[in-house]
Amino acid sequence: MAELNRPEGKLHYSVHGNGTGVLLLHPVGLDGTWWSPFAERLARTHRVVQIDFRGHGRSAPVGSSYEIVDLAADAAAVLADSGLASVHVVGLSYGGMVAQHLALDWPQLVRSLVLCGTAATLSAAARATVADRGATAERLGMASVIEETLSRWFTPEFRNSELVARCAARLLNQDVGSWAAAWQAISRLDTLPRLGTVRVPTMVLTGEKDVAAPPEVARGIAEAVPGARLVLLPDAPHMAPFEQREPFESIVMEFLEKADLAKESTMRPLGMSSI
Repeated sequence: MAELNRPEGKLHYSVHGNGTGVLLLHPVGLDGTWWSPFAERLARTHRVVQIDFRGHGRSAPVGSSYEIVDLAADAAAVLADSGLASVHVVGLSYGGMVAQHLALDWPQLVRSLVLCGTAATLSAAARATVADRGATAERLGMASVIEETLSRWFTPEFRNSELVARCAARLLNQDVGSWAAAWQAISRLDTLPRLGTVRVPTMVLTGEKDVAAPPEVARGIAEAVPGARLVLLPDAPHMAPFEQREPFESIVMEFLEKADLAKESTMRPLGMSSI
């Protein structure tokens, strides 16, 4: 476990394992620990970084508004603090938005991108809707937004699981001001016009039953990023990495392995063959 003092407050993160770096970026309202089962698997072959975004988990609550790009700056600072020069970046939902900004504004830090259940821009109506999620919680408390949030995140068949109960408890304890600030930042998201400049291997992965970031949204991102691969997980919801862990993790592990091999081949001196 580690902490980094930023001008906006303390950031909590963890680093474990050895090998090529992988940065895991969590959804809004949760924290870095939600990646822990996948992080344990990754750490057998990679050095894994899990961040609690500002206002989430053990990081300090936020005291003012911010933009998604500011979270990418936080992530860049954590990577510098960890001594990692470049990493694979895996981001889910809110984390996927941060991952895009990291690739766009700190491209030297990113080896590859996995963008899961995320968006790159919003319609005017959607901007108002997501901003209201924060305002509703500020007005009525976190309990008022939990049912609607869980219904967007998980399939009905999975709603009685222990994981969803744990998710509800985590959201209930979320700092309301930080929740509202996050949704305000999301409401201003607009990376789509710049995604054509991304030059790293990219996979856009979404559940076929994702109602928060539907397949057509994922398809739009994949079409915008040169050479991006689009993957739709059958019967999976917005929180596909948590509800369908095994297929998600296997697909991502395969992608990271290929990205590592591709990077290695481009760095190999001319005339040197692989053995």
